[in-house]
Amino acid sequence: MNLKTALRTVIPPELEHELKRSFDTIGNIAILEISPLLRPHQTKIAKALMVTTPSITTVLKKAGEFEGEFRTRKLTYIGGKRTKEAVYMEHGCRFLLDVEKVYFSPRLSTERKRIFEQVKPTEEVLVMFSGCGPYVCTIAKNAKPQSVVGVELNPVGHRYALENIRKNKLQHASCYEGDVRVVVPLLHRTFDRIIMPLPKDAGEFLDIAFTAAKKGTIIHLYDFCHEDDFPAETHTMIKRACDLHGVAYRIIASVKCGQYGIRKYRVCVDFQLLSSPKRNTLQEH
Repeated sequence: MNLKTALRTVIPPELEHELKRSFDTIGNIAILEISPLLRPHQTKIAKALMVTTPSITTVLKKAGEFEGEFRTRKLTYIGGKRTKEAVYMEHGCRFLLDVEKVYFSPRLSTERKRIFEQVKPTEEVLVMFSGCGPYVCTIAKNAKPQSVVGVELNPVGHRYALENIRKNKLQHASCYEGDVRVVVPLLHRTFDRIIMPLPKDAGEFLDIAFTAAKKGTIIHLYDFCHEDDFPAETHTMIKRACDLHGVAYRIIASVKCGQYGIRKYRVCVDFQLLSSPKRNTLQEH
């Protein structure tokens, strides 16, 4: 019996239109959006989901939007094992994370694969806003570069990243806790590739990325963009930052990597520095 059939026995026919057919799954945890009219039936909905999808052992519902500096969302337990800690598998890596305390999107699995397939064994890679380590771990596991370094502000996310590196027995992978504006300059090193997977504000941190960049560095900048403004809006942001810091560059690729609203997308622009950033300009800004 599939979920749609199972729900016919627990939801009144007049409320079927209130049910969201899609839901998020992170490992063994399903995250649903339950409308107010369906709240009296939410426990039965959770049970039906676990019966039709045995891999799901916990069902949570969204109780808010992503918010705060860590972009986390309040979640409420409605069925199954009472936990918010998920075990998730991706590209040969096993991840442990608290889905309420750490931002994580399984929908970016294909995008993470797109990135690690570009990484060469000779590279040193920096992941800004590294969270629980999805980019760090999948790159270290699959591309096996010289090194992968992550920097994350959320202390809970950072602890999970360290645990995920350890559990996956990854060599040449490390993570630092703290604000990228403080931590990255203290690394006193440059990287061949810099990943910036914070689409809401990543553009504001390009000056910090430049402090760890050199001629030839490839930067993957994520952004939120309306379909009508893609990719011009993000290209303009990159041009403004590069012009400000005297950096020559070239755009390599512009891709959509997930829809988050009507004609609104998470996007990534890959670009390469054709000259080294001017260090004195970076210090001034």
